[in-house]
Amino acid sequence: MRPIQFIALLSLLMGVLVIFGIPSERIPTLAANPRIQLLTDPPLQQIRPFEAEATSEQYPVKFVLQALDQQGDLLQLARIHLVLQTPERNIWLPTDFPWAEGSQLLELEALNPVQFEQMLPIRGSYRLQITVKSPAESFQENLDFFVTEAPIKYVFLGILVIVLFGVGILGAWIIGDPAAGDGLSESVRLLLSGAAGVAIVVLLVINFKAGWAETHPAEMPISPTKQAPVMQAEGRELSLEGDPSAVVGQPLALTVKVRDLQTGQSLPDQDLEIRSTQLEHGWTAFAYQGSADLTWQQHFFDGAPHRIAARIPSSPLQVSQIIEVEGIAPPLSIRLIVMSYLLGILTLGMGAGFWIRRALLRSAN
Repeated sequence: MRPIQFIALLSLLMGVLVIFGIPSERIPTLAANPRIQLLTDPPLQQIRPFEAEATSEQYPVKFVLQALDQQGDLLQLARIHLVLQTPERNIWLPTDFPWAEGSQLLELEALNPVQFEQMLPIRGSYRLQITVKSPAESFQENLDFFVTEAPIKYVFLGILVIVLFGVGILGAWIIGDPAAGDGLSESVRLLLSGAAGVAIVVLLVINFKAGWAETHPAEMPISPTKQAPVMQAEGRELSLEGDPSAVVGQPLALTVKVRDLQTGQSLPDQDLEIRSTQLEHGWTAFAYQGSADLTWQQHFFDGAPHRIAARIPSSPLQVSQIIEVEGIAPPLSIRLIVMSYLLGILTLGMGAGFWIRRALLRSAN
């Protein structure tokens, strides 16, 4: 038998075995592991951090977490516990909210899938630590995503650097070069140098006083404990429990419960909507849509009052609570580092100004 005939016969036999001889269920397949699917709105590449001085309305990022089984279907009767961690602190490159760096922004546990909205305060790498528990599967997974700085921040930074550098050049031009013996008189130079020294000392004193006030806060009168907001209707009770005051940088535990008035039993299968709103400017810090009986920990990164509102859709049941948030000053070390950057740029500008003036005088002579 010729080789080509042998190959053709072998191919024909393999085809017959594949079609008739080997059942499809015997073909081995690689099963995927259970996993978490993360969906965001806007997409991850378009997420920008919160801007304190933004003129347009800002919206939180919408997160949808789905625990999927090995076949890619929604994992039934699963509970998802998540912790949202902010980027680690970088003392040399601080953000607009340094007290939010390296902290726990949010923690909650709810039935699969979990849908919530969260305002992200700073740039950097965030981490979602997720634990899934169900009768069929239990696993943990970490999801990391990066939030880039808003481009307008780099524009403002560039303008500030140019202005400070230009002021340094102008100041050096006015004072003149002492080595060249030109410019203002020695008394005027001493007066300007003294004024600059006084300004630096004043900045240092202000920073140290702010740091002292931060570590030694003034005593505040203790207000009586407020009754947790409760509303009853249609045979159900909706309640919101938690401390009515918070401190920036410290998570606050809050709980929303729904129970049957006749039996006193909780009703975790009720749909629930929760929204945390900053009252000074009206932007949403956190929102949740899902099952009832929710306990979560929320980090308030903005020192302004917030309203926590909870309601059951298609029902008159709704409650709310005003949370007084105590603001704190940025750490003293960060304020000193930022001031050093500004003074350094100004000093470089003065050095460039002296060099330019001296070069021009040499070319003129």
